[in-house]
Amino acid sequence: SAPRACGTSFCVLLATAVSSRDTQVAKVVEAMTATCRLGFARGVLNLFDADPLAVRVDTTLIRTTTVRGFKPHFWKAELTPEAVAAFTHVFLYDSDLQVHPEHFRLWQLLGLMNTTGVHIMQPAPYGSGNGLHKATSQRAVKARGLCGPPTPAPPEGQDWPAPRLGDRCVACRVSVVEVKMPLFTVAAW
Repeated sequence: SAPRACGTSFCVLLATAVSSRDTQVAKVVEAMTATCRLGFARGVLNLFDADPLAVRVDTTLIRTTTVRGFKPHFWKAELTPEAVAAFTHVFLYDSDLQVHPEHFRLWQLLGLMNTTGVHIMQPAPYGSGNGLHKATSQRAVKARGLCGPPTPAPPEGQDWPAPRLGDRCVACRVSVVEVKMPLFTVAAW
């Protein structure tokens, strides 16, 4: 399992996969390391196409693995119940997302998760261009609390309507969790 030395009420296992040939691999490692240095997280970095020693990491904070194939293969092989048992949360994220603490405040998402009492949560990746809406900022001028019940499913054969910006709020119920960056409690994992 990943190194565990969290001395806080939350201890998050960060997990992502990246190609060692990806031009952004250094940024992925930097972002994971910066989050781990905050004291409440440790990481597992899957280098799916290389020797795990191909990329230098701080081994007190991050463990590297090599599980070939799509992300679920990595999750199944490395994020076993035994491997995550020492953690309170598991945070999976795509390596192309900006999760560096300068851009993404994971601790606020943890606090929101704790306040709402849910076991699975994800930031809503929307915004102009490739940007992500900040996971914990107010999403609508009129809505500061929780959204109401989930939108009913559309009739068979019709697409889900696109959400309107004014409908966004701090936390919304959804029927599907996207695998771009879900946060789980260990109980839900």
